This record gives sequence, C-alpha cells and structure tokens, in this order.
Amino acid sequence: MKKKIWGYVAAIIVTVITSILADKLIKIDALDKLLQALARLLGTLLQPVPVPVGLLLLAVAGLLVLVYRRNELTGTLRSLFKPNRRTLIDVHQVLNSPELAEETILRLLGYQNDNPILAYQQNLCNEDYEPGTFTLEEISPAAEFLRVKTTFDAWLDKVIDDELIRIHQIYPSLFKKISNEEVKALARKLMGMRTEFGRPISHEIWYQEYSDIIRRFIAVILNGNPDYEFETYSNLTYNRKQLILKIIDWLEKNKKPDIQQWLHISIASGLMGVDEKSVHAATSEINRSAVISLDTKGLSVENAVERIGERLWDIAHTLTRIDATETFFHTLKSSSGRRFRILSFPDDYIETLFLLRFYSEVLKRYGHVEINLVPRSIRCGNDFSYEDSKYVMKYYPSLQGNPRFHINANGPKIATVNLRKLHPEVMSLLAAADLVDTRGARNYEMMQGVNKETYFGFMVCREISEAVTGLDAADLPLVFLRQPAGDKSFKGFRKRAHRLQNGRMLAEVTALDDKKKWEGGHLSTIRKWDEERRKRYQVTQNFYGENAPYFHGKFGDHLEIDVKSHLDKFKGRVLVLGCGSGKEVNYLARRGCDVCGIDFSDDAIYIAKNLYPHLWNRFYVEDMYNLMLFKEGEFDGIVANAVFVHLLEKNDLQVMLQQINARLKPGGICFIRVIDKEGLNEEYDSHLFDRTRWFSYYRMSDVQKYCQQLKLKVVSKDRTRHTQYPDVYWLSVLIQKNEAVAANG
Repeated sequence: MKKKIWGYVAAIIVTVITSILADKLIKIDALDKLLQALARLLGTLLQPVPVPVGLLLLAVAGLLVLVYRRNELTGTLRSLFKPNRRTLIDVHQVLNSPELAEETILRLLGYQNDNPILAYQQNLCNEDYEPGTFTLEEISPAAEFLRVKTTFDAWLDKVIDDELIRIHQIYPSLFKKISNEEVKALARKLMGMRTEFGRPISHEIWYQEYSDIIRRFIAVILNGNPDYEFETYSNLTYNRKQLILKIIDWLEKNKKPDIQQWLHISIASGLMGVDEKSVHAATSEINRSAVISLDTKGLSVENAVERIGERLWDIAHTLTRIDATETFFHTLKSSSGRRFRILSFPDDYIETLFLLRFYSEVLKRYGHVEINLVPRSIRCGNDFSYEDSKYVMKYYPSLQGNPRFHINANGPKIATVNLRKLHPEVMSLLAAADLVDTRGARNYEMMQGVNKETYFGFMVCREISEAVTGLDAADLPLVFLRQPAGDKSFKGFRKRAHRLQNGRMLAEVTALDDKKKWEGGHLSTIRKWDEERRKRYQVTQNFYGENAPYFHGKFGDHLEIDVKSHLDKFKGRVLVLGCGSGKEVNYLARRGCDVCGIDFSDDAIYIAKNLYPHLWNRFYVEDMYNLMLFKEGEFDGIVANAVFVHLLEKNDLQVMLQQINARLKPGGICFIRVIDKEGLNEEYDSHLFDRTRWFSYYRMSDVQKYCQQLKLKVVSKDRTRHTQYPDVYWLSVLIQKNEAVAANG
C-alpha cells in the first residue's frame, strides 16, 4: 500500500515540476494536458512498480518530449544563460516611446559596441565606408534592379511573412499568446520608429542585413531578447555534418587535392545545400540550377557521397572566375620570417567544414602563419557559429589545440560582417591582422573599403552577386578576389540604372571591369600569354628566384652614385618597380619618402622584408606589368632601375610609360635605367652563372620617342658604358609628367 501511495505522489510531483519547467523554458502547447493524461495512466501503471522505476519511466517520457522540442529548448537556454546578458526589451514600452533610444537601436541592429563610428576611429575603414549596397529606405528606387514587381510595403510584408512562417513551423509554442498577424503588425511599427535624429530605423538597415534584422525584431516581440537563437536550418547545420565529413574524406582519398585545390573546393562548397534555404535567405533570388544538391534519396551513402563529391570537384575547377589564388600564396610565401596573422570570417556551416580542411593545409605548409577564426557569436540562419566550433573541432586534429589557430567567441550577431557593428575584441584582431580571408557574397558586399588587404571567396548564384561582379550565375563563376587595403572593387549602385547588360542590371563599376587588378595581377594572366612570352617570363623569374641572395650579397645596400643622385630628387609617395632585395626602398624611406616596392620574385621580397623589418608592409610580390593595381595619380615618383631591361617585348616600353604616366601625379617624376647593347634589340642572355635571362635593349631615341608621344618631359638623360661589358651602355633618364597637360586632360 505504501509503495502505491508513494508511486502516486512521485507521479504527481514529477508531473507538476516537469510541467512548470517545460512551460517556463519551452512553452510547449498542451503539454499540461498531455502530462495530466499521463498522470491518470500512472494510477494503473505504477501500482505494481517500485518508486525508482516509476521515476525512471517519467524521466524517459520527459526526455522524449524535450528531444522533440530541442530547438525551442536550445534557443531558450542559450538566451537565458548567455554570458553578459542584458535586460530584456519590452516591445510595447519601446513602441509607446516618442523615439528609439540609442541603446535600443544598437541592440536591435546587432551592434556589439556602444559607438557606431568606433571602426572609423580605429582606422579599420575610411570615413565614407558604407556597409552594403543600399539601405531598406532605398529599395523603392531600387525596385527595377531587384526585379521586385511590387511596392516597398508589399515587399516588406512578404519578407516578414516568410520569416514568420519558417519560425512558426519550428517554434509554434512561441506563438501561444500572439498571432502571426500581430507579430507582423508590431514588426512594421518597429520598422517605422524614428531615431533621436528623426530618421526611421529603416535608414539604418542595409539590404544585406534585412532578413537578420527582421528576425531580431521578431525575437524581441516574442520574448524580448533580440539575440534569441532560432534554429531554422538544423538540416544544414547538424544533420548534414556526417555526410559532409564523408565527402571531405572521399575527396582526400580519390582526388588527392593540393592546397590550391582545397582552397577552390572550400569556396565551391558554398553551393552545397543552397536548395534547402528559404527564398529570402540570401537577400535576393538564388539561381537554383547552380546549386549542389544534397538529396540522397534512392542512393546508398557511398553513391551519394561520390555523386556530390564529383559535382563539387567539377565546379571547383570551372574556368569562369575571378581568381587571385596565385597572389594569395605568393603573399604567404614571401611573408615568412615573422608571424603572419590571417583574420578569417567564415560563412555557411557546410562551407566552413571545407574551409577548416583548407586551413589545416595552410598551417602545415606555412609555419609562420597564424589564423584567427571569427564565426558568428550566435545562431544566424545556417551560418557557422561559435557554438558549432565546439562540436566540430574534434574532426580536425591538426587544428584542435594548435597554438597558431584560434577561434573567437565574439563574432557578429548578424549573418554578415558590418565593420561598424563588430565587437571591440574583433576590431583589435582586425587591426592586428596582416591579411583578411572572408567568405560569402554578402560579406563581400558589406566589406568594401576595409583598411586591410582582404581576400573574398564566394560563388555567384544570386542576382545581386551578378550585379556587383559582372559575372553570370549560369556560368557557375567562382570568385577569389584580392582587394587592397581601403579599396573598393565595385561602385555606383545609386547610378545603377545607367548600366544594363543582357537584360541584367549591373553596378556602375563591377569587379569584372578591372578583373586583372582584383586577381592580383600578372600571376593570374600569364597563362593567357603565348608560349614564347611565357618562356621569356619564366626563365627570368626563375633566374632571380635562384639568385636573389647572391645579388644582395654582392651589392648589399650599395647604390651607384648616378642612381643615388637621381633618387635624391624624389619626395612624397614613391613606387619602386623591381625592387629586388629592397635597397632603393630603404634608401628612399630613410630620406622621408612614403615608399613601397614590388618585385615578381617572392624570394627577393622575402629577403627585402627580413632585411628591413621596419618596412615589412611596404614590399609586395607583384609584376611591373600590373601597375593598374595602383590608383591613377597616386604617386609623386616612380623608380624603375634596371627592370625595363626585362620587358618581354621591346615595344612594351611604350605600354609601361603609359601606365607610369597614369599613376603619376601632375608634375610627378620617374627615373628609368635601361640597357643599350650595340647591334642587338633583344636576346636570351647567359653571362651570369650560365643562367638565362631575357633582355630587351633600347636606344636613347626610343625612350625620347615614347616620351614625346605621351607628352612626358625628359628632364635629364645620360649614357654611360657598363664597367664589365664594353659593348653595353646604361641609359639613365629622368622624366616628368607635364602639369599643364595633366590639368587639360
């Protein structure tokens, strides 16, 4: 009898406690009725059952319920126990206020600092930085570009509806006391609220952020916490993990990718699972035909893995791309000698699993590289979060516990990188970074103008991605783009109506308009040259790669008197072409010039960086053929000491002088030194070490002719015999850009 009584008591107590906890934590509809029915059954079930067994049965039942509602439980617990959690926002109190308070605005919009201009103050971006293409307030005039055949209000209603439908399907209990229509009405009211400056909050929401911000509005309305984590893509963030890991393993065994191929695979993987996203998941309509389907129905696991792996491999090798791969790896190689810090902003969960595999190769190959990974700090759609990193790192033993690989917990609270909203700790990482590696098309659109050399990797599969790159999604273009510090690779959305191509609206200036610049230069265009031109380039590059230490050892910091006398005329911002081991750069820097140097040999740049560590960030692996990397009118002076002798064709001198003329400021000067060899115009030369170099020879009349054609003034000229070869002469020429001509266009 006692056992029976205690069985009833245990059933009642556990039922009540479970009901209360469930109602408070996860608000499960009709759970109380379910538990009441269960309690009635316990009268029969528990009669012959000892108390511990009864409690165990109840625990199992409760566990099953919690598993069924795990998304709601996870989101709520994270919201309740998040470190440094602020007080909840009362949406009704906010709406009854005459204006939105600054703190409320910052929290609603996902700021992680209390100063919207902090990024600018820390020189992470320029004063004119705009985080995105246009704000929601500008969508009405942008309707023709977005192909939205509706009004802004109707479009916004559709966006809110789409978010609500998805959330309601997975979290029905959150709508126990409020309807979808009521939530939508409150969200619209929040959108219409004004700041203390009288501007609607929609002025502060960029197009690339709208789905994330609206989701934050909904979270505030439902439970007061804008950081509430809706797990709406669990199929992509949890259920597909083992499949993806099997695909990585299959590629490893069957394709044996090298480090460059892993890079391309990690970018191409951004097309995986896109067909499982909602219509508005990526801010504009997705080209569904471009995706890599993860549908495994009717296939064995092995066959599914092989099908998906082959598809991914093929897309990663597409030729339609903007690709700065060669430049990226030359930068890593030439930077050895000190710690080189990469700051990485990953994107999709699936894509990041491949990215981590690529980073394993980077750390193995380059012992001086350190990587700081900054995932989202909370769940944002299907993006990789800090919480995810805790559960996947065990699959990457070369990264887990590696002192050169770090994961930061304070990443963005929205599914893109807005420099203004970053946590101060992440801002510090950005300030200290030598290079930024960023994935995702939206990150590319949001990070134009960041004051760091940045590489953007993404696949073009959205209308807006087509518009900013100029590439066609039907071609499955892969983008790995290098953007120099402070630069912008697309411009002009407010003038977009002036640019149509094949029925597509494009930005006024797209990345494709200056493809060579964003690929990093000659390193990606050399393969397009004819065979003889490639040979001339290669033998010369190999020569200086092998003999870079010899040349500095022989000449050291020594500069010929006549060269030094010309360099003494330079001031301001100066570019040194073919800088070798850096002696001209160092000399000009000591004279107070703002100087940088380029050379096509990463071995030479490696020596220069380590000889002059105070000028570490002033040396770049680049070729003189790629001066379009630099802005027009950027330099007060340009130095080309004994480098035009290696132009691949004699007539290329005219092209180089045109490029120099464009990059010089009005009145700017250029010093060039070329070789005049009697009786010859060009040849493969092997005087030194029996190694071959390509030489182009010039007469003074050639130089003067090209200068006259470009209206460049020859300030001084000199022809002196080479000390070692009696038939060889040095031609030294100082040239000035005509101010009057420049002013007249």
